[in-house]
Amino acid sequence: MVDKIPKIDKRTSADIEKQVKDLLSKSKGWQEPSSDTGKSQGKGININIALIKIFARYCEIIIERLNKVPEKNFLAFLDLLGASRLPPQPARVPLTFSLSDKSTVDAVVPKGTQVAAQLATGEKQPVIFETENELVVTAAKLESIFVRDQKLYADYSSIITTPASTDSFVFGGTQPIEKLLKSPDLQIETVFSNNLRVDLSNGFYPFGESPKFGNSLYLAHSQIFAQKDIKIIINIKLVPLADYSATPEAKPSENLKLKWEYWNGNNWKELENDFQDTTKSLTTEGQIELQFDEQPVKTKVNNLENFWIRVRIVAGKYGDFAAPLISSITVSYTLTPQEEKNDQPSLYFGFSLPPEVKEFPNRPISMFIGLVEPKYDSDEKSQDGGITEIAKTEPIQLFWQYWNGKDWVKFTVSDGTENFTRPGVITFLPPKDFTPRQDFGLLFRYWLRMQKNLGKYQIEPKLRRVLLNTVMSVHSVTIRNEILGSSDSSENQKFRTTRSPVLRSQLSVLGSQQLEVREMELPSADELAVLKKEEGENPITTILDATERPKEIWVRWHEVPDFYGSGSRDRHYVINHLTGEIQFGDGLNGLIPPLAKSNIRMAYYQTGGGIAGNKPVGTIVQLKTTVPYVNRVTNYEAAVGGADAETPESLIERVPRRIRHRGRAVTSEDFEDLAKEASLEVARTKCLPLRNLVANPLNENKVLGAVSVIIVPHSTDNKPLPSLELMNKVQEYLEACVDPTINIYVVGPLYVSINVKTEIFLSSLESGSTIEREVEQKLASFLHPLTGGVDGNGWNFGRLPHQSDLYALLIAIPDIDYVSSLNIYSDEEYKNELPKEIPQEIPDNSPEEIKTLFKKLKTERFIVYSGKHNISLKLANK
Repeated sequence: MVDKIPKIDKRTSADIEKQVKDLLSKSKGWQEPSSDTGKSQGKGININIALIKIFARYCEIIIERLNKVPEKNFLAFLDLLGASRLPPQPARVPLTFSLSDKSTVDAVVPKGTQVAAQLATGEKQPVIFETENELVVTAAKLESIFVRDQKLYADYSSIITTPASTDSFVFGGTQPIEKLLKSPDLQIETVFSNNLRVDLSNGFYPFGESPKFGNSLYLAHSQIFAQKDIKIIINIKLVPLADYSATPEAKPSENLKLKWEYWNGNNWKELENDFQDTTKSLTTEGQIELQFDEQPVKTKVNNLENFWIRVRIVAGKYGDFAAPLISSITVSYTLTPQEEKNDQPSLYFGFSLPPEVKEFPNRPISMFIGLVEPKYDSDEKSQDGGITEIAKTEPIQLFWQYWNGKDWVKFTVSDGTENFTRPGVITFLPPKDFTPRQDFGLLFRYWLRMQKNLGKYQIEPKLRRVLLNTVMSVHSVTIRNEILGSSDSSENQKFRTTRSPVLRSQLSVLGSQQLEVREMELPSADELAVLKKEEGENPITTILDATERPKEIWVRWHEVPDFYGSGSRDRHYVINHLTGEIQFGDGLNGLIPPLAKSNIRMAYYQTGGGIAGNKPVGTIVQLKTTVPYVNRVTNYEAAVGGADAETPESLIERVPRRIRHRGRAVTSEDFEDLAKEASLEVARTKCLPLRNLVANPLNENKVLGAVSVIIVPHSTDNKPLPSLELMNKVQEYLEACVDPTINIYVVGPLYVSINVKTEIFLSSLESGSTIEREVEQKLASFLHPLTGGVDGNGWNFGRLPHQSDLYALLIAIPDIDYVSSLNIYSDEEYKNELPKEIPQEIPDNSPEEIKTLFKKLKTERFIVYSGKHNISLKLANK
């Protein structure tokens, strides 16, 4: 912390009032009247007292302004150094778009499409999000997700609609692959009894109420009855004859025979290959098992084209009053799982198409992959998949493949998950020979396969959910071609954008805005080369006239943090992202824009950001512009990452540190400050030189060349734990700021659970339940690692709470008469009381959990957190 700026004058209005009265009494012999004297002497005395108080208050206001002079001078000094407050950070969220009902036409959501969030309480303007990339909303559906790991598999299809409630390892199978895979029961699509269409929602007579020789039943299914190499199972349930027949004794003839047939393109062919009928010609419940020996062909039955199976009465009869009555009929199938050529663990995505669409569309498809975020936890019993170290591992290599009808073919995807190490969007272009394949007991699925080929994860990733037709969006509004003003060719010209703040790019250190200046002629070849190096290809926009000659030449200039490194011909500018103020050079450091009217514009910039963008699930639902064929948009994930602009207090603290370390880590304080600069998520840091806390979290042995940095993230959780992604981010940032011979180890904190057992006596039991909740909340708030403590600034590393702290906290609660007892334990079973002093030696006969606790305490780098509290309330004796 930067030392607080001292006050020039510490006096308050009360001090000044007392001083004035003392001076009056000494010089004039004036005495402050008592209350009785004041009443007897009338209004004159009261007026004098009032004037003194008014004078004291005005003096206090002047003193307050005077005390701000050092702070203003300090801020002016920082401004001379080019320091400015950091602008707000925008929240990001995956948005999922849905096609209109029954639409089979793909829709295109352009990049920058705006979606508004519902107004929250107190909001007057909606929060706007813009899509970061173009999205094709496909009519294809993601139906299935499977994992195959050698002889095991797992079905993760449920996470397409709802987040995973249990561990779903990306490459972990849980069930053995059976020799045959059976599909669930499916509804027959169409049924005809002779020429009459049957309502399948009610029971029906398959051959009519009076079956005769030659009567026929037709069954249709567009997918299952089109397959040659599967075993089809038709499940039939009948209404018992006694429930509807007027003559229960009625029986079919002994020579009754049904013939099952399918259309092979030339004629109706009898089903004989592995045919079994356990229904005994539909006289009892059972199954019909069959398999086609030729490829079925579509045909028309009653003018309806489909794949049909026909059942005919070819001998005998059912007898009077014995016609079969079917209550339900379904179809399923079994198939042999496909053999794989290798044993690499693989993740499969199965897509289906609407019946009207015959070929998979050759347009980009995007799906969001939600992963469970692994977090550091030194406790090996952690139930949240915690990690205990960051170790250097072999880079992960994932291969994406598709089925082309003959083999798995490798192809390229745009992987926003960085090999499934973080949540992100996967985008791919389906190849033209993308072909359906039978697998996992499913028909007509277009399968993508993602296979782990090389490398090892620090912790195996877990799938949480997968969302099709999803694109990342950011809390921002884009402004284009905004004229800032006209250059008068003077030095250090300043302009300002209409809207502020101007957001920094998520991918660039400086900014993503594009500022252009209209110039009279094209830059020279050397200057153009410099522009391309700074701003990329095509830094010049030329507008031609009718004769194909340049009418306007707009040149993109480059943002720099200051002009100290700029030459006289460098097209540079400085921007304050928080206020939108833009400044150009003086001709010596930075080129002056040429004299012209309306020749300075912002070709592109974004405004927005702040914590207002952190919207909960299901609130970003209002399309600001109509997108053809799209009827709905929503966020199945919460928007996160939004942060307000830096406070002046943070600026005063950050910049002097930045001046001290200058981006290089030498001292322990440098490491701690740079770890905070690595990410706004880092709330607190502690550096321990000559320690490798990855290999030995509790070991005090010195390791030459090693530096360990403990980080605590911003979080409202009782036990804030850094994520693997955050730890890697901090480690990479620190490694870029130190000598290559130093080994950096980034870890999370050691936590000590504080469990309070107390007996409290109340003045009245009427509010007992309210008091118990308040005590729980007070303890949880007081013991929070980041916002607890006596001053509300959190708990320092190595600081244990004292009983006196907690006594004072509880006794201040209204309706509590007194606290009779209060003990602090390190476990939720209240067996091991927390020691008042850390013992120098640990007894050998101590239980293992006590030894671990004492080792944590001896490191003096632990942080306390709120555990489970046992609160006993009793009525005080009056």
